[in-house]
Amino acid sequence: MFSRGSKKEQNKTTVQNIKIEDVFQSLEARDEDKIREYFSDPESKVWQLKDDNGYTILHKAVFNGDIVMTNVILEELRKRLGMRSKDSMAKFIDEKNNEGLTALHYAAYKGNITILKRLVESGASVDAVTNLGKNVMHMAAEGNQPSMMIYLITQEHQSTQIVDENGSTPLHWACYAGAEDSVNFLLNLSADINAQDKENLTPLHLAVLGGKDKIVIKLLQKNADKNIPNKKGETPYDLAVKKNFGVIMDLLGEDEDYNPLCTLDTPKSYIAPSDVYKKFIILMIVIPEVVNYLFILPYLDGYIETYVSLPAFILSLISYFIFIMRNPGYKKNDQLESESQGKYPLFNKINEGVDVRNFCPKCFIKRTPSIKHCFICDKCVENFSHHCFWINKCIGKKNRIFYFIFVLLSLIYANHSMFICLELLWDDVNLPYEQKYFHLYLFSKKKGFRVLGAATVGLFCLCVGLALWFLFLNELLKYFGINKKKIDENDVLIKENDKLDILELRDKTDEDDDIDNGEKLIINNEDGNASPFVISRIIDESEDSEI
Repeated sequence: MFSRGSKKEQNKTTVQNIKIEDVFQSLEARDEDKIREYFSDPESKVWQLKDDNGYTILHKAVFNGDIVMTNVILEELRKRLGMRSKDSMAKFIDEKNNEGLTALHYAAYKGNITILKRLVESGASVDAVTNLGKNVMHMAAEGNQPSMMIYLITQEHQSTQIVDENGSTPLHWACYAGAEDSVNFLLNLSADINAQDKENLTPLHLAVLGGKDKIVIKLLQKNADKNIPNKKGETPYDLAVKKNFGVIMDLLGEDEDYNPLCTLDTPKSYIAPSDVYKKFIILMIVIPEVVNYLFILPYLDGYIETYVSLPAFILSLISYFIFIMRNPGYKKNDQLESESQGKYPLFNKINEGVDVRNFCPKCFIKRTPSIKHCFICDKCVENFSHHCFWINKCIGKKNRIFYFIFVLLSLIYANHSMFICLELLWDDVNLPYEQKYFHLYLFSKKKGFRVLGAATVGLFCLCVGLALWFLFLNELLKYFGINKKKIDENDVLIKENDKLDILELRDKTDEDDDIDNGEKLIINNEDGNASPFVISRIIDESEDSEI
């Protein structure tokens, strides 16, 4: 406390006449002495001051992520009012701004678990909701903060299925805001991927409305239903057409007869794999060899064809079985899972201050540029290349060399089979005219089957050989780094100390032509500048509204 006299009176006048802008400037400067001075005078009530948007001094400190200044404010308020129990602090901590957000909502959105803990210990309510009915789980999901969501679920008993006043779940908000990490973790925290709000909008609808093509891909990979209509009977594809989002239209309008066997890339939407193709590959190897030995090799003069054909056939078959039985390099953190003691395994990492966005939400391992999660196998694979639908298995670090050997041996086998077929057909073409006419047009059984077999196997081996040449050259180019794929933005690792501006928002005016009346972004402004932490989806009850 200050001594009696003119100095105290001068300080008293200053504190009583203080403006919230001056308080915020002191917070920005992290001037502890000045903040304590604001609380020192008995007649000042600095904690009750608000700016035009309803932000208090605590709102601002939490928004800045400043744990030191937050502690100073809470400690000084406790001293100032003589508070001893956390219940008596709740009224100030749960003070809402114009949008109904408390300091706890900001802590959740920013992902600052330390501040959130401190606020809860001081009496903050984790059940407080905004004017739109959003709670801390909605805010954490919207802010792309998976660590915060895991903490709230494991420690504060929050649910991934909690809804706001419009029936929107945290997954709805994450999809609309483009919060990719939140979507990834929510889908692995038992969130309902096809949940519908009061307008029958699914997370996929909102991802489309937000123009978030990467979120659309993620939802399709997780088998989201793209045929669910909203109350107006509009499917996600209909909304994409309405918004003229070409990329999303292509994703949602993929042909149902799309064949994943014809690509080296893992598809962008979920397709149930089948093991039937494994048997088909065996038949592709065995049948040509049977035809060769029955109808072609017996009619060739030399034995060199037999000596090459049989080993090539056997080696191709053996390499195939080794290839399909080989583990591609699946990885999982069993130790972390065993140490979780009934909680979400990555909660242990959160306690260590680790950003869990660097971890796979399903396999609990730290991601590196060489590790990618296959959504079909639902496992992480080291040096992931693609998911092969022919064998229903990934191509990765531990089986890729065997994949290459199998392709190489099969290429030799196919080329040799094609060669002996051409050799036999060439011999037939050079027969005397009378003999050629006899077996080609009168079609004697002996020579006719021989020609038919050679032509069939040769054409088959030509087609297979072209495909194998493509695979072989593609693998060579990848090996030498010529055809190396760029890392997808979804797989770019997040530096643990980076401060991320998750949402890129801009001021919205009534003159914006690219947003319909029913779809608005409400942005909190301070001194005319857009604030990057609140984005709200308004439900317009007019007949022209879209959401």
